[in-house]
Amino acid sequence: MVWKWIRLSVLFSSLSLVLTAQDSDNQAEVEEDLGEVLIERFNASPLEEEIGYSQAVRVGQLVFVSGTTAPGKTLQEQLKTIYIRIQSSLAQFNCSMDDVVQERIQTTDMEVLRKAQKLRKRFYKPGAYPTTTWTEVERLYDETSLVMVDVVAVIRKFD
Repeated sequence: MVWKWIRLSVLFSSLSLVLTAQDSDNQAEVEEDLGEVLIERFNASPLEEEIGYSQAVRVGQLVFVSGTTAPGKTLQEQLKTIYIRIQSSLAQFNCSMDDVVQERIQTTDMEVLRKAQKLRKRFYKPGAYPTTTWTEVERLYDETSLVMVDVVAVIRKFD
């Protein structure tokens, strides 16, 4: 049996896990109600309250880290600081970059981001990279930002 995909959704304070399995030509869907879900929020700066968002939110075993930017004159400088900030946010929930399963990067210059791949890869274990989507945009919220990264991680260990 090969698992094709897993979908997690939060509905009315309970988590519903839907697994779709494919065995030859047969498909089966299993749904399990996991009951009440823990939701925790982490805020790192007053800007979050001003704008109205959280830097990171834990929902059950998932940690969602908001789009993160950083100061710097070059995309590489910004990217390095961004990943350090993301590591700090993940640490609030006993996670690390090893737990990241999804990454989204928005940049104002895709060619420069492509050249920064080695820097980005240093923050992940070789061969253990998350799913990722890279998008070029005209500009980001802060006009001096050249790149923004958000991630989703899975908590594998508990206190």
